[in-house]
Amino acid sequence: MKYGSQLEKFFYETITHQLPVSVSLDNRKVYVGYVWGLAPLDPHRVGDYAVRLLPIRSGYRDEKTLELHFTTRYTEVYRRIGREELEGVKREDFLIVLPVKNIISANLFALWIDRSLLKIPST
Repeated sequence: MKYGSQLEKFFYETITHQLPVSVSLDNRKVYVGYVWGLAPLDPHRVGDYAVRLLPIRSGYRDEKTLELHFTTRYTEVYRRIGREELEGVKREDFLIVLPVKNIISANLFALWIDRSLLKIPST
């Protein structure tokens, strides 16, 4: 992608390679999931620019330390949907729309890495 903001390019890259992302919002909420689409960027309506995300996990950042705390896991629900155990429910029912103006940061999220490996031991 030649044009667009760095965030837009990043999200398109994650869609192309089907990579999970972590998105932190200005209200300290955090969503981890797969980008399902971007609203087209209209330079006259930047405030309306948004990203659609299928969440895998969600939570919040601690007010003082900003440490990430997950509160919701969606994977078991998706498994049950895939096995047709939840009649009338689709994965798309869980899509969320995040206004870009509320995104503080976005990064790739390696689901397979134990988060405790990244912590620095206190001395």
